[in-house]
Amino acid sequence: MKEVDSITFFAAGNPDEKPKPLVCVKGVFDNGKVTDSLRLTLAKDMTESTYKEKTILSNETGGLYFPEASTVLYGDVELLKQAIDAQKAGAQPLPPSLKNLLDRTNGQSAVWAAFKPKTVLGLEALTEWNNGNAELAATLKKIECLSLAFSLTLDGLLINATGIATAGNDGKAIRDYLSQRKSDLLQKEGVNVVFASLLVMSDVTSGGPYVQGSFRLTLTALMQLWQTKMIVKP
Repeated sequence: MKEVDSITFFAAGNPDEKPKPLVCVKGVFDNGKVTDSLRLTLAKDMTESTYKEKTILSNETGGLYFPEASTVLYGDVELLKQAIDAQKAGAQPLPPSLKNLLDRTNGQSAVWAAFKPKTVLGLEALTEWNNGNAELAATLKKIECLSLAFSLTLDGLLINATGIATAGNDGKAIRDYLSQRKSDLLQKEGVNVVFASLLVMSDVTSGGPYVQGSFRLTLTALMQLWQTKMIVKP
């Protein structure tokens, strides 16, 4: 594990069904040594096959493929084949909106993720929530893509979210709605005290088509929360 720099998880397919997984492990390890080690453990029951001159180790649970030095892909065999196809085709440009969003994401964060809110909110499991929060759901669906970055600081945890609005939508309008909703919830009688505390430690800003949110679980944020006056009504 000391030779591993990063681990990236991907999921493809219908989110309401069983998505196909793919894991990319990248570092400074030697592919040959890793293969020899895997043959004695994980890959001992795997069989070798060739796809477009590339070797894939696979069994009923998935497959392994080394696309380049110190890099291994593990997951669904069909996704491995698509990775080989993409590698053969050469580098392909990302959609401009996604590239600009990822350029604003701290790749050195302990954990970060990117997803489309519309896809997540479209899950059958969230149908009831969508119906009960129609205005909020409609606003979140105006965000084309959202990235989340979790960073460790000297005094706690910082979570940054950056989203880019879909064509025809303004990041400021989304920011204004979310800020107003936060204010309304904080002033609403009967709001759960823990939820209210989380809102106090959060913030929302915007710039052009981008909307940004942050949550600070840090000593400084807790001190600010401590100094925040709340009224509890029976």
